[in-house]
Amino acid sequence: MKITVNLLVEWQATDAGSAARAERVLWVSPSRSEIIVIDIFNRAALPIRRSYDEVAHALAVGAASALGADPFMTLLRSDDDIDVKHRAYRDTAWELIAPLVSDEMMALHLFSSERGSLIKRRCDETGRSKRLVYKYLRQYW
Repeated sequence: MKITVNLLVEWQATDAGSAARAERVLWVSPSRSEIIVIDIFNRAALPIRRSYDEVAHALAVGAASALGADPFMTLLRSDDDIDVKHRAYRDTAWELIAPLVSDEMMALHLFSSERGSLIKRRCDETGRSKRLVYKYLRQYW
């Protein structure tokens, strides 16, 4: 199976004490050697790096499977169907994180070694808290 951006990968529980988890693919390296994923149900999750081959193998042997339906699709609505107050919240959040998720910056902020300094710089530019920037980024991811 080809791994692409936005693919949802559900990992099977490995033992009785662990739970299955679902991750969204945020980025695939041009060489297809690594990918960046985020746990979609963990509100405090940050992107993590995985080996492309590791995920492809897990999908092939059944340790993971591709989710057919995105559980967050119900949140997609046309602007006309979104309350004015909620649109304003969304637009404010987007204004804060847009420079961080532009095409030029996307790969950089997904890597933990780069993310902190980029977010700190954005906080300094806007006067907004790091906690708020991370909250909006998680919602975006």
